[in-house]
Amino acid sequence: MVDKRQLLGMTLEELKGVASEVSLPAYAAKQMADWIYKKKITRISEMTNIAVAKRALLEDSFEIGAYPPSEYQKSKDGTIKYLYAAGPGRFVESVYIPTDDRATLCVSSQVGCKMNCLFCMTGKQGFTANLTANQILNQIQSLPENDSLTNIVFMGMGEPLDNVDELFKVLEILTAPYGYAWSPKRITVNHRCDERLETLFRGERMSSGRKSALALSYGTSFLDAG
Repeated sequence: MVDKRQLLGMTLEELKGVASEVSLPAYAAKQMADWIYKKKITRISEMTNIAVAKRALLEDSFEIGAYPPSEYQKSKDGTIKYLYAAGPGRFVESVYIPTDDRATLCVSSQVGCKMNCLFCMTGKQGFTANLTANQILNQIQSLPENDSLTNIVFMGMGEPLDNVDELFKVLEILTAPYGYAWSPKRITVNHRCDERLETLFRGERMSSGRKSALALSYGTSFLDAG
């Protein structure tokens, strides 16, 4: 059985590569992005403005890659903890936190963590693996309360800036017009107070040519990274 590649988590440029593989025109990448990130389909067969024969070719090698949570636990205050599969025998958590004026999702970026912060239970588990863009974004896209979300914080399992390549793909998809088209002000990246990680974040973002008002968060203090 061929391992299929997941379309969820691909940038527009990556989707153009997918279109080329199955001899679709470049504009089909935008059509695929629209189906995946705006209409939130779960099957390639639902892409009805792409020819049936081309959809069949896509299905030979690709899948959407959106999977519902494996388990959930709801607290009395309305907070819901979700468990998602992240590879064979691996799981990560995300936490949905509703309040009177907003609904925030706390997202994981790694299975375990290398940082070993004394106050953090995840660090005590050790590091297992980086999450892919698909596994990070699936926590958002497959959230049952997705339509009510107002904010996202990368403050779950793992150190986001230690998985910066996949993090930036997710941030692009969340904020780009072809993706979720969210305002960057709705997204916070929480990280360990480490100058090397912050320099990497700023350097990567500058070299990408993208401007944003994403916030870097050190626990309770915030730094405007715009």
